[in-house]
Amino acid sequence: MKIRSILLIVFVYIVQSNNLYSQRFQVTPDGMRDYDKIKNNYIIFNLKNRSAKIIYENTLRYINKTYSDPPSMIKGNYRNEFISYKNVHKDFMTFTYNTRKVPICIEYLIKIDIKKDRIRFEITDVIMYEQDIRERYYVFFKQKTFANIFYIYNRRGGLMRPQEKQIIENYFNGQINTILHYINEYDKLSW
Repeated sequence: MKIRSILLIVFVYIVQSNNLYSQRFQVTPDGMRDYDKIKNNYIIFNLKNRSAKIIYENTLRYINKTYSDPPSMIKGNYRNEFISYKNVHKDFMTFTYNTRKVPICIEYLIKIDIKKDRIRFEITDVIMYEQDIRERYYVFFKQKTFANIFYIYNRRGGLMRPQEKQIIENYFNGQINTILHYINEYDKLSW
């Protein structure tokens, strides 16, 4: 009974954290898309009482405080207009292949565009692969070939791995919510 209660609390927390801001990404056969506007590969948030300068500076602060080597991660930026950075997350998830557990890494690029009090997130160049170089397996959103590849959707667009789809969505939506929370709350931090 205690385990069910704990799992329920964790589930509610995940749902709440993913709904902190109403827009969210979902995994489709074509990659990351806006949950509400499926044709968009980006999501936009309005940040009231935040200028483009504050949004830009707080985003840069977030990257500098969160990652160990920010200069090598930042792939592009233009003051008060956009920042893009590449991230690598090891031990992202585990795929099961026959009886073998395959640890998967993920690399991706987050593009952040800023206009006045709005911020636009786009997640591109998503590459998921096995950490073990011996037989490298890749993960694709949509089935392409059969050799050394895991896929979330089959060739016809049918969902094949719902659990992994949910892990990917929770990860990216959590990343976006963490960035947005930092941008909104940085100025309010008191010592």
